[in-house]
Amino acid sequence: MKIYRYVLFVLTICILLPLAAYPHRRELRVPLNVVIDNVVAQVGGIRSDVLGVYTDGVGGVSAGIDEYGWFGFNTGALGRTVTADYSVVNVLNNTGLPVSETLRGSFVTFVTPTKFQDMTNESFQCVGAALTFSYNDTAGTQRSSGYRRGDSDTAWVKVYRQDVNTWILTTGPQSDCSGTSTDGLARVRERKTKGKTTPELVYGTYIMPFKMTLTRKP
Repeated sequence: MKIYRYVLFVLTICILLPLAAYPHRRELRVPLNVVIDNVVAQVGGIRSDVLGVYTDGVGGVSAGIDEYGWFGFNTGALGRTVTADYSVVNVLNNTGLPVSETLRGSFVTFVTPTKFQDMTNESFQCVGAALTFSYNDTAGTQRSSGYRRGDSDTAWVKVYRQDVNTWILTTGPQSDCSGTSTDGLARVRERKTKGKTTPELVYGTYIMPFKMTLTRKP
């Protein structure tokens, strides 16, 4: 009887350990080239700078799919920028937001059902994302444009894997994501990260479409 229990215990461990480890399985980081299509965001949205392609490891840029399957992109501290155009207002909560701003920025995806690396060719999924500007002031001010950052009324970001080396991110059509939100709708927020805590400032919702094409860096 003791031998039977021991064998049963060992078998149980052998079965459960791989299952427990699977959700934490890591992938190799995928370095990327990022192209932002400025035609999509001629009025309102996210646009690139005049230098065009953002390449991981070039000019201070960091762009890649991390080991957990999330896309992260930072223009870096060496002069590359991104433009956020807030010119198309949907719902105004607070004034003071410029029509547009061009700054060093970071863009990340979250709420990813499937790791980007694990997506099959010609498949898509819908994820949340945010573009964030940090102002490096004494208050540590950060302003972000969020897509489905916990907001059911904003747009999903549709991620389409075109082939083994290419992913395309767009903010529509929302019907592909079983959503009823307006294509490209983002909520713009501002918060202080240093010193005395202040309530988050919500400027409102804005039509901010974008299209990013990610290609695996050779």
